[in-house]
Amino acid sequence: MTKGVEKHALACVKHFAANSIENSRFQVDVKISKRALHEMYLPHFKRCVDAGATAVMTAYNSVNGSWCGENRELLLEILKERWGFEGFVLSDFVFGVRDPKASKENGMDLEMPFSMVWGRNLLDLVKRGEIKESLLDSSLERLINPIFRLPDSDFYGKDMLGSQEHRIIAKEAAVQSMVLLKNANSALPLSKSDEIVVLGALANTPNLGDRGSSDCRPDYVVTPLEGLKKRSEGSIQHFNGIDSVESCHAVSEADAVIVVVGYTYLDEGEHIEPPKLSDFAHQIPPPPAIQWMFSNAITKNIWKNLNKKILTYKDRKNQRNNPSGKSRLGKGGDRLSLGLSECDVHLIEQASLLNDRVVVAVMCGSAITMEEWKDFPQSILMMWYPGMEGGSAFSDLVFGDRSPSGKLPFVIPKSSKHLPVFDRDAKAITYDLWHGYRKLDADNNVPAFPFGFGLSYNEYSYENIRISPDLIYPDGIVRITLDVRNHGRFMGEEVVQVYVSVPHSNIERPLSELKSFKRVAVEPKSVTTAEIDICVHDLAYFDEGLDEFVVEPADYIFTVAKFSGDPNGISIRASILERSLIPE
Repeated sequence: MTKGVEKHALACVKHFAANSIENSRFQVDVKISKRALHEMYLPHFKRCVDAGATAVMTAYNSVNGSWCGENRELLLEILKERWGFEGFVLSDFVFGVRDPKASKENGMDLEMPFSMVWGRNLLDLVKRGEIKESLLDSSLERLINPIFRLPDSDFYGKDMLGSQEHRIIAKEAAVQSMVLLKNANSALPLSKSDEIVVLGALANTPNLGDRGSSDCRPDYVVTPLEGLKKRSEGSIQHFNGIDSVESCHAVSEADAVIVVVGYTYLDEGEHIEPPKLSDFAHQIPPPPAIQWMFSNAITKNIWKNLNKKILTYKDRKNQRNNPSGKSRLGKGGDRLSLGLSECDVHLIEQASLLNDRVVVAVMCGSAITMEEWKDFPQSILMMWYPGMEGGSAFSDLVFGDRSPSGKLPFVIPKSSKHLPVFDRDAKAITYDLWHGYRKLDADNNVPAFPFGFGLSYNEYSYENIRISPDLIYPDGIVRITLDVRNHGRFMGEEVVQVYVSVPHSNIERPLSELKSFKRVAVEPKSVTTAEIDICVHDLAYFDEGLDEFVVEPADYIFTVAKFSGDPNGISIRASILERSLIPE
């Protein structure tokens, strides 16, 4: 994606770094070891930087006691020096800069979305000799040079927005991302001639998720109900719930029932308002119309005190009007529960009692625990927030025009107790190596649905695994070759995953980790050969004593699997030799 964006614009990677809590992002300090930081929370940023990203946006939170917008270790020592990043660093909007001098000296290049903290202070700091003018020159170079690489803006007309080509991509992205978690008795796909009842308000609601900084406003949104109606050759009835004789009868008589449940931007998403606006009083300048009144040293202090009182009053008023603390802008922030609402669970239970072919479609942006209801329906499909063509993609999968091929990007536990402790209002938290499927493996907790899991209408098997080269060294590349067999009748795509374990490692490591994957198209009733390359350096651990990644000379087990912990995965063992053993 980064490479694609950079062909047309400037790719900005955010939020750097360890930004994993929404509600308390303005206050939380993340305590983290160097190893956990480099192995778990930085690799995705490093990949984007290596792919050519021009900009990196800092996070609001602090890491090891230093705000990310002025964190010397993150911005200078790691990003610009260790990684050799030549682009520019910008702050998150409005509250991303705390201290003008510390942020400028420690790697920030641009305050966003306008000059607020810097505009009132940088010039004075330079005049007093507290900041070197060369730091500003360096930032200007980083900001200006990328502009000359941009293509001619005349090439991008408004007619390109929502064009046919873009709509095709939107639909394909939705098709490939949806994950089939359960399909008992081959309940899916349905026949286009089936009499179908669709339940749930979300079935007929444009639901694109967050309305914060990731908000998008397409010309139209195909809802699940609209998508089904466009493709169906039978009758489609829709009810928000089973609360009448008519709806009860329709559900019991239908060939199949589809229940659409989940979340919206009201339940999860960006939480805009900081905990206390008064905490940021010193950063907010006077309104432009009266700025002249607070331009000298004495009146500047008057504004700071006045603004503090104004915002303290606003905080108290907000607390009285909104004692729950939920954002008045309607953004849900971090969820309090990983489960569905009681109403959604009740609707699933009702439908399953009345009909023996129930499909549950879940709309959400993250994990949903399902233990209390997953045994009731025949099929479960994760739709996510599927975009403008989501309903069209959904109907393609439901009616078998396409076979599901998406895989879970996280583990779904049987209980939230199997995950790290989470406090969305935390002021301090410690992150370590153990989260997600790695933590469940370490604690011997069996997941409800494993990381990387996803069913298809086909059955696939893996055969004839090979590895090359014969001698593997730390600076080399490992190639895994295997045959993928499609036993089904559908044209399909299988996401082949490679997990790596080091059974006799001298350091504490996860049981196994995903190191590579590849989407492979396979014709019905046929076999195709897949090749997956893994850079040996990606198998390294971060040695805190040496302050660098180290590839451990040891025996490694490479397992090709459909998901983490797949008992039917096929493995091959190989040794990685020390660099000193490379033959001349």
